[in-house]
Amino acid sequence: MAVKILTQPSILMETVELLYRFVNNLTLESSQRDFLSKYTDPTDSEYEDGHYYEAVFDSLRQIQDAATRDLDRSDPRMVCFFRDMMPEGNQRGVCLAKIMLYSFYDGECFSFSEGIEECRRNFEDFRAENFGRYKIIGIDRGGLNCLPQDASAPLSLYRQLESFDLPAGCKWEVYRVLQEYDTLLTELVALLAPVAGRMEEILRTHQSVVDQAAEYWRRYFATHSFQDFKFDMMGIEAEPGEEQETEQVLWFWWMGLAQMHFYQGTDREALNIGLLVRYGKTPKAAGYAQENVLGILKLLSDKSKFDLLRKMTGRRCYGLELANEMGLTSGTISKHLSTLFSCGLLNLQRVNNRVYYQTDEIAVLNFLDQLTEGLLGKTDRP
Repeated sequence: MAVKILTQPSILMETVELLYRFVNNLTLESSQRDFLSKYTDPTDSEYEDGHYYEAVFDSLRQIQDAATRDLDRSDPRMVCFFRDMMPEGNQRGVCLAKIMLYSFYDGECFSFSEGIEECRRNFEDFRAENFGRYKIIGIDRGGLNCLPQDASAPLSLYRQLESFDLPAGCKWEVYRVLQEYDTLLTELVALLAPVAGRMEEILRTHQSVVDQAAEYWRRYFATHSFQDFKFDMMGIEAEPGEEQETEQVLWFWWMGLAQMHFYQGTDREALNIGLLVRYGKTPKAAGYAQENVLGILKLLSDKSKFDLLRKMTGRRCYGLELANEMGLTSGTISKHLSTLFSCGLLNLQRVNNRVYYQTDEIAVLNFLDQLTEGLLGKTDRP
């Protein structure tokens, strides 16, 4: 089945990510420096992409400057909805606005007003039966991750949040926004709407960059399947016998930079990818650059993460199974899995509505080669 490539941006997500970056003072200069140091190599025959990256960052600066004019990042309303909720030094891109919107947005409506209505509808389903239909299994930059829960013994919203490895104040804020969703969404929309109007107008003037990205991915999908992309770029393996009968959609994200979000429904699979994403230029593929070795060593010095990685060697596991085996909360396991996956040490497989993880043994060997080269100046193992 041919992949449908859309060039219309989601004004809702562009606006939320813009304001998150603005309030938390995430400069494009630092993002550009970090990205180019990790994902490009001047000796690479494909380095002509560097000119594309420069064009993207030039456009991003113009977009950000125009869309945030006259805004005050210290405005208490902005701070309330968009400040990073994680402790200092552990920034993971989580804020109340993302929890309120990304959790209930399926990427099917691209205008701001339609996107907000999609969030309202999906929240009503989530809130039904006193929040008894779904179990929250994770909280990350994509909002709440949920699965259907046992209707005969549902966990209350409070009990679900209680299990997460978050500061107590953060848990209370999440609980409050879900209990007072309608009122707080009205306040958030009033804050977002003027900026969303600017974004819609500004992004039109930079459409040529999106068209260039679309042409790149059209060439990619001329010789690769949608499943190739999910496995090569995200580590998501296909279930044996899985048939590709659903609609497959790819669309682009300015302010998401190099992020990727995957949406899966009964009749539609969609990938939302940052404009900086190129084949082979992702954290999964670039996680073994020498400058990241110390970070991975620090990560593996945590005994629970190290033990978790060992448990998943040679076997496929899901979060609750690991939580029961290791005596840790599901929130802690979810956080560890996200960290290990983001640094490239795990593969991920989605089966129906359950996500399984497994140690990427080739990735571990690659990491050890980088460590050997850094310490001994060689990569050949005896």
